[in-house]
Amino acid sequence: MELLKIINAGHYKPFGGKIIIGGSPNHVVEGDVAIIGDAAGFVKPMTGGGIIMGMLSAKLLSDSLYMAMKEGLSVTDALLIYDNAYRRFVRDKVKALGAASYLLHMMINKSLSEIMNVVNGLNIKVYDFDNHIEALMRMASRRPSVFIKAIMFVMNELSFMEIGSIRRLMRSLI
Repeated sequence: MELLKIINAGHYKPFGGKIIIGGSPNHVVEGDVAIIGDAAGFVKPMTGGGIIMGMLSAKLLSDSLYMAMKEGLSVTDALLIYDNAYRRFVRDKVKALGAASYLLHMMINKSLSEIMNVVNGLNIKVYDFDNHIEALMRMASRRPSVFIKAIMFVMNELSFMEIGSIRRLMRSLI
């Protein structure tokens, strides 16, 4: 509050809502309208973060528009390029991470703590902090035994889950 007085700023009531950390549409274009950012499912399912993903969606859209215009194509063509790029490079990764996030959020604290203990101290270098799949794949290739132990904890946790929820999860991945 002291800082607010120094800069002569007012204090407002905080606001906010739920952070949606799962789900992606099949398409990000409808007619001549494109969606980007959170609305288009450009949210990291593991953390709910959307700033980097939102910028990625804006970059994909702007690059699609630029390339289409450079080639003499229409705006409609540019939007189709954007939609195809989204479906090819983003949607399936978001779905896979969404499934992993779902499993982690379903786990009881003990199992999650056991997984964290198994991977603790494992130094994995990734060049893109937001690429969780790359980090998981590097962990799997660098220390397969650690990765398998982590998977075993997840499998053990699945045994406590209701059968119907496991089937729904598997169907969503296929």
